[in-house]
Amino acid sequence: MRTRKDIVIIGAGPTGLGLAASLANTNLKIVILDKLPVRALQYPDYDGREIALNTPTINCLKRLNAWDKINPEFIFPIKQAKVLSGGSSYALDFNDKGALLGYLVSNHLIKKALYEVVCSYSNIEVITDTTVEDIQEGHRTRTVYLSNQSVIEASLVVAADNRFSESRRKLGIPSDAHDFSKVMILCKIEHERPHHHCAFEYFDTDKVVAFLPMSSHASSLVMTVSPDKVGYIKSLNDQQLISNLANQFEKQFGTIQTVGQRFFYPLVGVYSQRFVDERFALIGDAAVGMHPVTAHGFNLGLKGSESLANAIRWALAQNKDIGSIEILERYQSEHRHATKLMYHGTNLIVSLFTTNTVFAQLLSQCTLRLANHDLLPFKRIIMDYLSGRTSPITSLIEKVRLCF
Repeated sequence: MRTRKDIVIIGAGPTGLGLAASLANTNLKIVILDKLPVRALQYPDYDGREIALNTPTINCLKRLNAWDKINPEFIFPIKQAKVLSGGSSYALDFNDKGALLGYLVSNHLIKKALYEVVCSYSNIEVITDTTVEDIQEGHRTRTVYLSNQSVIEASLVVAADNRFSESRRKLGIPSDAHDFSKVMILCKIEHERPHHHCAFEYFDTDKVVAFLPMSSHASSLVMTVSPDKVGYIKSLNDQQLISNLANQFEKQFGTIQTVGQRFFYPLVGVYSQRFVDERFALIGDAAVGMHPVTAHGFNLGLKGSESLANAIRWALAQNKDIGSIEILERYQSEHRHATKLMYHGTNLIVSLFTTNTVFAQLLSQCTLRLANHDLLPFKRIIMDYLSGRTSPITSLIEKVRLCF
């Protein structure tokens, strides 16, 4: 069967669904493709991932009518964040003078809400249980060949699959991958002492451990370890893992009482060398796959979806071709501006705080202290960026200007 659409979106994750929802009122004919069965989109399983949402992302979800579809009982405020390095008790304190830094929401709840939104529009179709076999360029079109034998012609194809994007590979678009040689372990824990809505992040030479605040005596544990230790972590029963955590974190959280299901993800950062091609665009992790230390990947992904949607709406208003390279390069320029410094800066910080040399450890401790006393501008830059008040490059230029 051969059909014609305006836009094909590959991947029904939150970013792909967000793009479709952003364009729902344009009357463009949009189809979303996903390999999962429909029930997995209607009722997505919990995958361990808790997403820190900043103010612009929440405002976007409200505009898309998705925010109200998330149960408020499962939306947790983040009022403060502390970063510690090595065995030192000294912390870099991110506290926005009473203002919230963001909210923590489970990935599967965001996905479910956005899926409900797109299903309410007649111009958006979702095709499940299928994979993309090939993507070919034609005259003013891209043709997508599916595993179910369907063929779809479209003015624009958007890949929103994942950081290991098969669609990106099919188009021959290279990416810069940073293998951190770590595995991320996620699980929920309950603890004796309240966290007071504060997120804690501990950098050590062999791992990073974060506690993201959920209900008052529960947190989402994020831990990165080397691959050779994964088997050991998997072999521990809950009580053994609790004992292991208690040795390091009992002073902060008191008795750790329960541990939930554990989830394991390889830790690879990806930055695509191009975000666009003829009638083709990358969004979300397919464009930029962040290290989770900032908990900011989805905010960047949804920001990118909005940037692409804005470029498409501008093209429609100007009666221009939505898939032309002129239109897509508007998105590419804006999204690169929004992501490049954050991506490379994050990788640099992770390397600094986890490198096992005397010089690196001294430098990391000095960095924390100087930043806490506002002698380095990046604390305010990060605060502004994570809360969504300004772009990192604009903030950096302004801070540097004020220093001279």
